[in-house]
Amino acid sequence: MGYVMFAAWYKDRATASTAMYDHFRSRGHTVNYVWGKKDAQEWYEYFKVCDHAFIYNGSRKESIECRQGAELAKSEGHCGLSYYEGGILPARSHQFIDPSGVLGDSSFCVHPNATNDYCLDPQTGRSLKRRAYNCEGVDWVTKKHMKDLQEWKEKYIGELGFTKQQIDAWRRQSSKGDTYIFVPMQCWWDANLNPHNGWSPWTGKRAMHQMVEWIQEEYPDDRIIFRCHPADMPNIESYKVLMREGNEIQGGEWSGKYQETEGPLIELMCKSKLVIGMNSTCLLQSILMGVPTRALGWGYVQAAGPEHACTKFGADVPGSGEADPKKQLKMVAAVKHRTFRWNDKPKCSYQLEEMHGKGKPCGETFWTKK
Repeated sequence: MGYVMFAAWYKDRATASTAMYDHFRSRGHTVNYVWGKKDAQEWYEYFKVCDHAFIYNGSRKESIECRQGAELAKSEGHCGLSYYEGGILPARSHQFIDPSGVLGDSSFCVHPNATNDYCLDPQTGRSLKRRAYNCEGVDWVTKKHMKDLQEWKEKYIGELGFTKQQIDAWRRQSSKGDTYIFVPMQCWWDANLNPHNGWSPWTGKRAMHQMVEWIQEEYPDDRIIFRCHPADMPNIESYKVLMREGNEIQGGEWSGKYQETEGPLIELMCKSKLVIGMNSTCLLQSILMGVPTRALGWGYVQAAGPEHACTKFGADVPGSGEADPKKQLKMVAAVKHRTFRWNDKPKCSYQLEEMHGKGKPCGETFWTKK
């Protein structure tokens, strides 16, 4: 039996999936939750005595000391380490697990032969690991994973009250007449946006404004529809003044039932000729719906493309997510496979057993025993 620790920089036990807790408890492990503001050495003392640690949302700058302490303990062979995050797939009830991190730090985005297991720039919070391109980090994805994704897509659009014929009709409509580019926006303080965008490391206050300006400059002859993130609605007036003539920004909505808010979102993206975003879950949806998709910053979508398609990671020329649609879809299948609903115990157990090395491997195995 082992000691499994969940760590977070703030007190919120709900962020740890009950399915993850129950998985380890049911197998006789001791499970603990540690939170609070600690320096790297203080965190190290907690991590060095556990067998495996899970860090929630390690992309935030508040988590740097936590990550540094954990990675030191890992490098000395004290504990295994992985990260978990919510909201990777549509609906806020999902959980995503990865042994390297989330979004741009995911093992999907890290070259499988990278020698430095962990290296975080303390000034920017960005991973300095060797990047993976052309889906090098998801070579384990099989035809079965792709089939599972398509089956889930059918179920998903059915839950939204749509049919495949409707989706296809909207896609055909996008190639006729006056169409547009659709930009689903992120909230500027998003924990995964800041360390992985090309505009403002750790301080995302201006990141969304700069993205709005940059996209309009990049596509001066296209009509562009922006959609404000629901959590960022108080700033919508500041975005409106940036709109070029002919472009528009729509307000986002929150709802307890995703069927009420995601339906209009799916229709809007399916009728567009291109979706552009920065580290947004919506990019996974647009790829799934067969819409040409470009990502800015660094994340799953860019890792699906060739290295020459990824522009310099900087404020003037943010990374391009242009990639072969089939490879983008393969990346979405990988994300889907590592994701489960918070209380989906069978799926959670299946995932964790795979990643322990006991089942069929789905990428990097993270479990380390003393």
